[in-house]
Parts: sequence; C-alpha cells; structure tokens
Amino acid sequence: MITDYVCLNQTLEQDFLNFLLDFYNQNKRIVAIGSGITVLAKAGLLNGQTVAADANGLEQQQLDFPLVNYCTDLIFSAEDNIYCCSASAAALQLGVHLVQIDFGIEVAANLAKKLHISPVWQESPSIKDKRYHSQCSKRLIEALEWAENNLDDIVSFDQLAYRACMSRRSFDRQFRAAFNQSPKEWLTQKRLNLAIRYLEDSALCIEEIADASGFGSAVNFRNNFRASLGISPTEYRSNLL
Repeated sequence: MITDYVCLNQTLEQDFLNFLLDFYNQNKRIVAIGSGITVLAKAGLLNGQTVAADANGLEQQQLDFPLVNYCTDLIFSAEDNIYCCSASAAALQLGVHLVQIDFGIEVAANLAKKLHISPVWQESPSIKDKRYHSQCSKRLIEALEWAENNLDDIVSFDQLAYRACMSRRSFDRQFRAAFNQSPKEWLTQKRLNLAIRYLEDSALCIEEIADASGFGSAVNFRNNFRASLGISPTEYRSNLL
C-alpha cells in the first residue's frame, strides 16, 4: 500500500519505481491512496487506465500524466490488480471491497455495518467497460447492452443469441472468449448485484425483488442468493439493520 508521495533523490526514486514494476509483474496487489497514486503514475503503471481522482490538483495531474484517464466520479478504481482511491474516506470503502474479494460478501457486509458505511460491491464484467469492446463483435455488444438494462425480461440465452444474430453456439463461444465466464454466470451475477441493491435501498419484499431482478420466483432467487453468498436474502437484509 502506498499512501503518500515522498520526494526522493533521482537514484532512490528510480530504484523504488523499478521495485514497483517488479512487484506488479509478480501479479501482486497494489493499493494507492491519495498522493500515492502519483507514484504509480510515475512508474507508468496507470497508463491507459481510468483512475479515481480528486478534483483538487486534477488539471496538473492531467498535464503531468496525459496517458492516465483521471476520473473524479469514481469512489475508487480497480484495474489489473491496481486499486486507487483519492481520499481517506474512500479508502474505507475500498477496504471493504477488497475484503469482499478475499472473504466474500457476507463478511464484507458485516464489516461495512460496523464501519457505518455503504459498501460498493464488485460488479461482474460490464459490456460498457472499454476493455471488452475490442474483444466483442458489435452485435454481441448491442445484445448485452440490452441485457444489462432488461434483466427481468430475459427468458433464455437463445433470446440473447437471436438479438446478437448468432447461433447459440457462436454466442456462447464469443461470450466466454471476451468475459472468461459463461453467459449464465454473468447473468446470475448481474441479477444478484441488482437484487442486493434492492435489498439495501428499497422496501420491496423478497417476491417483488425476485421478479424485478429477473429471477422469476422467490425460490429461485433464494437458492441463487444462498449459493453465491452463503446466507438468505432475508438474513442479508437483517445484517444491514
């Protein structure tokens, strides 16, 4: 974890940047907070990435590191095992996010409750992410954009393949090549993410959430929820109170 940018002499700074590059190339996690993000930018590790940024000093950062896409709308950013947040408050949410990755949503939800913060759950891959556009055909992109906005209207994967003007076999093959998971895994996670938001932010009952998120029935919703999170939707909602 890098929390502050400290000016070093040129030799020591280059040694440290080389160390960061070696660390990253070993597929190890790097977390940068506040001015620590500048260190990663100097090492070139953020080139081409969209990175969480504070509005203060943003113009200078963009001038110094034009290959980095700084974004003030992000609480934190996560890409290629590099995690960045611009403020200490956001660091708490980033910490909960990392706990979710390592230990699961139930543990992360309990931690968020104790910290009195709203967790930001890890999303399954989104077709809106620029990283996937180069790997998907235009027809697949359009079909999945529709799917993300109509989770409760999807009745089969044949329906999505038809929207993409593909055979079911071609659809499955192209999808897995782009997302490294099956369409079913992707869709289930999308529906779970939506259901979690309903559990946290609405007064809808379990049956209504099951319908709105596309699971069809409360039984199907509960089974998928428990299989993924280890607890029932009702238990999850109770933990948030």
